[in-house]
This record gives sequence, C-alpha cells and structure tokens, in this order.
Amino acid sequence: MDTVWVVNARGRRTQVPAGWWRERRPALLRKGWQESRDAANRLFRPAGRNRILPAPPAPVLTAVTDALREIKPLLAHVMPWPLSVGGAQRMIHEWCGHCGHHWRTVVIAPGGERVFAFPGAEVFADASAGQAADLLRRLAPEVVVHHGPQFEYGRYVPVSGVLFWVIHGEYVLRSLRPAWGEPVAVFANSPSRATHDSWPALRILPLGVDLQRFRPGVVRQEPPLVAGVIGRLSMEKLPLGFLTALKGWAPGAWRLRFIGKGRWNPWVERVRREIGSLPFVEFQGDVSPADMPGEYRRLDAVLVPSEEETGSYALVEAMASGLPVVARAVGGIPFTSDGAAILGRTDWQLLDALRSLDSAAAREFWGRRAREMAVRRHDGAWHAEAQHAAFAAALPPWISIVCPVRDTPADYLRQMWESVRRQTMVRWELILVDDGSRNEATLSVLAEIAGDPRARLIRFPMPRGISAALNAGIEIGRAAWIARMDGDDVMTADRLERQWVYLADHPEVDVLGGQLVHWDGRSFGDATAHPPVIDDETVRRGNWFLNHPTVLIRKEKWREVGGYDTSLPVAEDLDLWLRLWRAGATMRNLREVVLWYRTHPGQATRRGNVGDWVKRIRDRWNGECARAENRA
Repeated sequence: MDTVWVVNARGRRTQVPAGWWRERRPALLRKGWQESRDAANRLFRPAGRNRILPAPPAPVLTAVTDALREIKPLLAHVMPWPLSVGGAQRMIHEWCGHCGHHWRTVVIAPGGERVFAFPGAEVFADASAGQAADLLRRLAPEVVVHHGPQFEYGRYVPVSGVLFWVIHGEYVLRSLRPAWGEPVAVFANSPSRATHDSWPALRILPLGVDLQRFRPGVVRQEPPLVAGVIGRLSMEKLPLGFLTALKGWAPGAWRLRFIGKGRWNPWVERVRREIGSLPFVEFQGDVSPADMPGEYRRLDAVLVPSEEETGSYALVEAMASGLPVVARAVGGIPFTSDGAAILGRTDWQLLDALRSLDSAAAREFWGRRAREMAVRRHDGAWHAEAQHAAFAAALPPWISIVCPVRDTPADYLRQMWESVRRQTMVRWELILVDDGSRNEATLSVLAEIAGDPRARLIRFPMPRGISAALNAGIEIGRAAWIARMDGDDVMTADRLERQWVYLADHPEVDVLGGQLVHWDGRSFGDATAHPPVIDDETVRRGNWFLNHPTVLIRKEKWREVGGYDTSLPVAEDLDLWLRLWRAGATMRNLREVVLWYRTHPGQATRRGNVGDWVKRIRDRWNGECARAENRA
C-alpha cells in the first residue's frame, strides 16, 4: 500500500496513505500543507522476506533534537585490515544500505581505498591501532561489531557490554578463541567442521547480496564463452597448482577473465608471469563494486579456484546473477552453494567441470539452479536484517510493544509485524500474547515472529479476554513505557520515534496517543481528530478521546491504577482512561496519523453490545465522581 510524506500546516512531516492524500490534496494545499519531495518521500524495499508494505528510508523529523540523537544508538564496525574490495567490506556495505538508517554508524579501519559507499556511515579509514583505540574510547559506541577479533587492532569492549564478533575466515575458528571480550554472539558465514572447542556456539548467517542489482541476463548461445575469476590476485585465491594446470589446459571455446587485482603483492607479478601470455587469459584489474553487476552480465560462468574460502561473495554474486559456478570444495563453499554449483577438489577437476558447460543447455540449467538458491538463501536484505535484529535485541528496550492476538488472520499478523520491524526507532521489544488461538495459520505466524530476538510470545491455553492478555504482556515488559498494538493494524514507520521525541520534550505526560486512519486493506477512510490536550471537559463530555492502539502508557502509572479491568469484555480502554484521569495522569495526543486502523467484520469494536458496556462504565464513573464530590 503506497504512502506519501507530507508537511502539515504546522511544519511537521508525517506519513499518510497515498489515496487519502490524493482525495484531499487540493483542500489541504489551500490550508498550507505541502508534499515532501526530499529523500524521506522515496520508498525502499523493506528488509526481510515478507515485503508487503512500503517504508521510509530515514527518520522524518525536521528538527534534530537531543532526544532524536539518543534514539539512534551509536554502532561501530571495526575492520582490522585496510579497506578494499573484500568480503567484510561488502557485508558492511550491504548492512549500511539496508539497516544503517536505524543507527549512527561509524566504520573504523587502518587505511586502504574506500571503494564502497557505506551509506550513512562515518568512515575513519586511516586509523592506526592506537588511534582506533582512542577513537573508540572517545566515541563510546553502544554496540561494537568487530570483524577480526583474532587481531590486536581495535579491541574495545563497550560500557554497555554489547560486543559482537564476525568471523571472515575459517582458519580463525581452527585456532584458540581470542581471550578478550565476551561477545553477545559470534557470527560466521558457514559452519566449520574443525572449530576449536574454546569457541562458543556460532550464529550462522549465509552471505547475502542485493538480489535486485545482481540479476540473471540472457544465456549466450554461441562462442566465445567467458568465465570470470573474481577477486584479488593472491596465493590463496590463485594457488600455484591451478596456474600450472592452466598452462596445459585445452580451453576450447572458453576464455578466462581475471577481474580484480587488490593491493600489490609479489604474487600479482608471479600470476602475470605464469599465465599472462596464454591466449585465452585476460586481466581486467579492479572494478568498482557499483559496476560489478554489469561485469557479471558479460560472463558465461564463474570459476572459484581458491584454496581458502569461508563463503565467497564472488560465488554468491554469480549465483544471484544466474551464472553457472565451478568452485573448489573447500571451507564454506559446499555450504554456501548447497548443491547449486559444480564442485571439484583438484585443479583438473575444476577445469574439466568448466568444459562440461560448453553447451548452452548445461549453462542454462546450472544458472537457473544457482539463481533459485540465491533467492532462497542469500538475500542481502534478510542477512542485514538478521544482524540488525541481533544488535538491537542486545540493547535494553525503551518501549515494550504489547499485542494481544486471538485467531488473527495470518496476513494481518505479517503486515503488523513488518510495520513494527521497520520502525525507525531501535530500542523496542514486541510482546505477543496469544489469547487461546486455535487457527493453525495464526499459530504458525506467531511462532515465526517469536523467532526474532526482539519478540517474545506468551500463550494462554484457553481464551481469557483482551484485558487479561494486555495485563500479562505489560507485566513482563522490560521497558518503562508500553505501546499498544493490535495484530490486525499497521504502524507508520516513524510512530515510536515521533512519540518518543514528544515524550522527551514533555516529561510530564503519562499517556500519549496519536491519530489513526481507518483502512479496510484496500482503501482509506477519514483520519481521527482527537484533541492534542485532554482536559477535564474532554473526559466528561466524550467517550473516545484516545485511540487505544496508538497509545504509549507509562508502566508505573498503569500499575498504580491496577491495570486493565479483566471483568470487561469490551471498552476496557475507556475504563482505564477514566481511572488514569482520576489518578491525576496527564494525557496528550499527537496531531499526526501514527497508525492504519484496519476495519473488518471480526473486530471487537463491531460487536453489538459495545454501547451497553460503555454506558455501564460511564455510569460507574459518574457515580464515583459524585461520591468523591460529596465527600469533598
């Protein structure tokens, strides 16, 4: 469902449904509204596999306040070798592109060429070991991601204790675990059969690439055929035995194109001396990462002769590009390719396997198989989101989002979860309370969501009602603030951020709501217009002055009034607001829409007896007020 970003008459930027804006645009423009045309109005592909809703790529608040700076935790990627076209650099680049907008990100490295953009990150590319240590102490990042813990460079444990290690070489795991730091998790691209006993359990994340940039081209039917050998010219990438075998090989219709050189080393000259004069060999040199998708489209296959590989980004990029791959069965190559590449152990097995791709039918078969595997296992957005979720889950949450569920349709739940995941604010946890669901699809999606480290699931074997579900979820929440959410609604991407910034500027507020727009999954109705300030007259004269699924509630205040009344089957929110008001709570509403409120036949607010319960609650409230006045 498309959305647009607009600036209202008060100068605040907000997200609204595109259909709603088109219908009301002329009238709103006359009132001083404007359509936002900056980067915040561009949509990006949400991370994860269920790409259902559009999301903004960056926070949309106009003023950079202290509260906004605090919302974005500082995360440092420490890379203890020079920047170049390598696997770690690709991984950080992908992460920054997909998830970096949630963080204030720095990249620290000891020199080299910055060939990747690292979108949104501040790069310190010439930091010596001493400078890196001083820089980390001065910046005091809340999360440190160290991409080479075996090196002395950049060893720093943040005060928060949130330290992650990322392993980029299988040889590291065969050695004794480094003695510094206690990482929350150790990520690796593939499992190792020879991991030293001193290492903790590894979190295996297969390499990921941008599946939109790396896409299949047309299978060439006629020679000449070109096989690419991608990567720096080094001894482990191009062993001497392979160079020797090339000199005795009959290539047929094949040419070999060596793409990439890397930093100069003696092996570069050795490679050129050994095979530079072969008529079927050509050297292209280094290629910008931005140009690599085009380079793959000029190839007919990719050859990976390395003797030491953890996973090989060249392998994954080639698979995503729909190219057949011939690779040496070492390290993480078998795990990464998972049957979608032709593997060999000796140099001659590799060269013979390449000749088996002479026919267009064979290349088409292996290319299609490679692309299918890349889509299934090597989505860069999924990889980045998995790391982002782990980093965020390690931080103490500021907001506990409590969402009761009873047989909510699976598609609704997925859309709700995606809207939570794409929040521009990082410090949240989601608490799902299953109130006795029986629908198998609902239960399956709940289990899927609960697999995320930022989500927790409580299950009632039998239905106990929404009030009991909410009380149970709020009670186990770790944060001082509770955000209400229903399983069939959708948050705007900046909901939590907007509300948190407001609360930081108005510390007296105990309950903060926002506006919602009615939505049936296809089209939008009118948005609510609840008053920004809730006073005594508002409470006495109206029943609906806060939108329940939009509120943030101070947990301490919720506990003070005894939580939700479990005897009420509906209108439990009105009862809570009235009791909070009597307890002296300060209540406010944002003027902006922060939630898409789904309307459908099965929702509780459409039950016929809601009015009766509202009257009972009001009568009780009026009686309590009258008694209080008489006592006074």
